[in-house]
Amino acid sequence: MKEELKIIKKSFGQSLINLCCGYIKEFSAKRNKDYKLTEDALKKISEYNGDINNLKSTIERTLLYVDNTRFDSDNEVFEINDCDINFYDYDFKAKPDDKNIMITNKYTKTILLLDKLENASQEVKSKNYNLTSVNVGNLCPTPISAPAISDALRKHRKKILYLMKKHPEKWRIIRKEFRPLLNIIAVKPDLEDYFKFERS
Repeated sequence: MKEELKIIKKSFGQSLINLCCGYIKEFSAKRNKDYKLTEDALKKISEYNGDINNLKSTIERTLLYVDNTRFDSDNEVFEINDCDINFYDYDFKAKPDDKNIMITNKYTKTILLLDKLENASQEVKSKNYNLTSVNVGNLCPTPISAPAISDALRKHRKKILYLMKKHPEKWRIIRKEFRPLLNIIAVKPDLEDYFKFERS
């Protein structure tokens, strides 16, 4: 009986992998990019026990994350690691607010950037390294250079200022200790105008 269950579970896991690979192929054609799941990512997908209907949006969100966190990658094929994949629980009972969805989509890239830097900074501190751009970049899921970090922060400057003020409880390490971000936060002459724009 146990052996049969193992066979069924393995077969179901492979079906999940095939389904996700199909979604990746579909999105790859639309984006004109090639993606490859690592062994750890395949294992994570095969062990998924949530709603199958959520998988397509999960893969789409994963590719968006990969696209916006591989700043200086020259690879022709973008690898998807297990840590890139996040399975969320969806509440279909509550009707989502269209305005909130629009805002979330508008800031997705910036939030992903800040989350990535915060997570890497936590790891840097846990290893008792200095919190420099080089160390943070090296400990990102896909290592990125210090100039690439600074460039990304500059490009997202206005949205970073907005998010920092709107969510004072988030990104606690980088907002207080990460010099490239502190430089961005320090220069904010047009922040009030930006908030007026956001409210309009």
